[in-house]
Amino acid sequence: MALQIKKLFLLASGESTRQLGKAFEKALQNSGLKESPRGPRTLYSLRHTYITWQLLNGTSMYAIARQCGTSAAMIEQYYSHVKPEMRADALSGVTFDKQEPKALSKKTLNRRAKTAERDEKRFKEWVEEFKKRGCI
Repeated sequence: MALQIKKLFLLASGESTRQLGKAFEKALQNSGLKESPRGPRTLYSLRHTYITWQLLNGTSMYAIARQCGTSAAMIEQYYSHVKPEMRADALSGVTFDKQEPKALSKKTLNRRAKTAERDEKRFKEWVEEFKKRGCI
């Protein structure tokens, strides 16, 4: 019995594409998510975000490199800035004290709540669309 693999990213017609980057860009534009506080999002942003989150969660660079089909040296070269204390602790034996974050203003908290609400709504819409397409 052959395993049937369904693609996660499809066009609105349900067909796959070799130009996933362009389709992803169009989806970002249509959903209003193209721009981020750190610049425009791209398909490659997903890979960068994944690697960054894995490092912050304590996953080893070697495990991430294997998952991403690259070398640990590349991960270290491009992502060692994510947690500078990773290297400092290893080399100096000194651990850094955690700083307490300052309290956020009501305006900032309200803005973040609205953004989270908007993002949650979009996420639910995407889930429904992917279910409708048979991707999940």
